[in-house]
Amino acid sequence: MKVIVIRGGIAGLAVAIGLRKGGHNVTVLERSPVLQEVLGVLPTVLESAYLPKYAAILRYEHLEKLSEQRLGSLMTDLYGTPYAVIHRYDLHTILYTEATNLGVNVLLSHGITSVDCTLPSATTTDGIVFKGDLIIAADGEKSVCREIVTGEPLPSKDSGDHVYRIVISSASVRSSSDLAHLVDRPSINLLVGPGGHAMTYSLKRDGLLNIVLTMKHEGVEDPPQLPHPVPLDEVKEAFRGWSAVQGLLDPAQGSARWTLLETKMAERWVKGKVALMGDAAHAMLPFLGQGAAMALEDAVVLSTLFKHHPNTTDLDVILQLYLRIRQPRVQSLKAKARRMRDAYAHHDGSQQQLRDQSLAADMERIRSGLIDEASRIDGKLDLENARDSANLLADVGFRERLFGYDGEAEVEKHANMRELGRCMLHVLRPSKLAVHLARWARLFGVHRMCNLKIHSARIHLYF
Repeated sequence: MKVIVIRGGIAGLAVAIGLRKGGHNVTVLERSPVLQEVLGVLPTVLESAYLPKYAAILRYEHLEKLSEQRLGSLMTDLYGTPYAVIHRYDLHTILYTEATNLGVNVLLSHGITSVDCTLPSATTTDGIVFKGDLIIAADGEKSVCREIVTGEPLPSKDSGDHVYRIVISSASVRSSSDLAHLVDRPSINLLVGPGGHAMTYSLKRDGLLNIVLTMKHEGVEDPPQLPHPVPLDEVKEAFRGWSAVQGLLDPAQGSARWTLLETKMAERWVKGKVALMGDAAHAMLPFLGQGAAMALEDAVVLSTLFKHHPNTTDLDVILQLYLRIRQPRVQSLKAKARRMRDAYAHHDGSQQQLRDQSLAADMERIRSGLIDEASRIDGKLDLENARDSANLLADVGFRERLFGYDGEAEVEKHANMRELGRCMLHVLRPSKLAVHLARWARLFGVHRMCNLKIHSARIHLYF
């Protein structure tokens, strides 16, 4: 199968790798002349991921510890892999190297102006037309393809949050007795306070501390969308009263700021032979830190589906199954990210006190071993001890749903005749019944179909 992937970001390269490993001919069309320019990366290029051993939630004033969760060995024990923080540039570089080594054709300076969902084809800004059997639109939150597929504009709007990014020397933090533990202890630190939050974690190389600060603001009609330099005085004013943040800002040389945008999730991800994925389909706020992870999950599911069913004649069935597998999960996590935005930003008062009391209770349960050791019983989730928590990693039910997800297993679970039969109801026309039944029989090696019933325009299959 010949596949055209629009944009060479993390989502596009990931799905290109998966499809190429499945034996498909894959071309990636990237509008930028240099891939790195797409990413807006920090000057420092990290060689490998940072593996924190803990995740701590702290009060904004004097870094009072509200909760702490073990990560390193716990994540490996439960899910087989460690919790890793990797720089966007590093992840992209790894994906690009793997894609090109596999023979994926990555074409730079090929921006897309339109797609034809029937042929399908993609037309570049230079008027070049690329044709294939399938087009995967991984062209991000500002997708050119989204409106063509959905049939409606889904403009991004100001979420009401400013984000500031600052990088400082770890040595400058160690000189302060009040702040030194932020770099000496291998942890991700989340500072919560009125109107926003701050996150700090060490970078793998060069002795640096990365600081990402988020603060609510009055939304504007047409906010600047790309990071741009701002004076440190603006950041200090935004975080007035946050004594720990003020201390971290003292050695800083500058800051970049951008406005978080929020886009309604597309209800329709597929039209004809064009499918949306990643931020083009479901951009989410970053308060779960799962935007790139959702794109990677999309890539795994799509690649696995086409690995098992490579025939282009089955394209409509496979794409409908892709929607059934991915849409409910992404919609749920997108809503969760929005809720966590507010949970982290309570002003001092009754809601903040309830949150902090809940976090304190979680930390006690962690110390007693109820969360770490009793999270699963005989390999299954112990839901009796699970409950909602502002500490997402201490919320056993949510942690299991987030980190226990296996895209390949989801495909295996859904890709049986009954499930695909239900998917086909969305694309099946009665006049083509015989053709589709023959296709199913060929696809699954089925020689006999039993109890076929037709009621009005609906077809129910029982096997």
